[in-house]
Amino acid sequence: EDEKTYSREIKIECELEREEFYYYEQSELKCKIKNEGNTFLDGLNVCFEGKCAKTDLGISQEKEFNYTLDKPVAGKQESLFKAENLDVSKAEYIRYTVLDAPKIAIKNIEAPKDAEYNDNFKVEFLLSKESISVPENVKIKLLHNNFEQEWELEGLSENRKTAVNMKGKELRKGANELKIFVEYEDGNGKKYETEEKFAIELVNVTLVQNILLVFNQ
Repeated sequence: EDEKTYSREIKIECELEREEFYYYEQSELKCKIKNEGNTFLDGLNVCFEGKCAKTDLGISQEKEFNYTLDKPVAGKQESLFKAENLDVSKAEYIRYTVLDAPKIAIKNIEAPKDAEYNDNFKVEFLLSKESISVPENVKIKLLHNNFEQEWELEGLSENRKTAVNMKGKELRKGANELKIFVEYEDGNGKKYETEEKFAIELVNVTLVQNILLVFNQ
């Protein structure tokens, strides 16, 4: 009589709800284990990220295990799902990316400290992408006195230098506080904003120019 050969084999199939999600979100993980051998498997230790459960698997039997991924730390991540006993061991790596909050910083503002009424000049600054995730629906505003200039970007995937043309006649006599205001969103429409201020002084204003500047007050 032929001697029967015993085989111990486990099949693992894991399915992650989302392979990319924000730090404030969760992603559901579903893992199935199946006994594909021809012998009963008892005392299987099934573990994921320190959470373990004991189970048995009959021949051809399949069981499902569910977990919630909740990760506050951003970046590419890897977690291990494992099923083992004294006779068999099988594991699968779960890979995913946790996105941080999008962040834009306004840096390197370049503008003249003073200007005259007839001057044309530029205000330059850097929109710096400070996050792994891409800021979306970016709205940039330059606010000064009663004037407002606004433009939009679909997204900020890398640092971007920006220049705005201005005229001295748009300012007030004396000190002027200007503000760069940036609004943006993450992929879920959650809103964020940042701003920076700087000053330009309008100098050497003539009597006629001073009258014209009344409208800028």
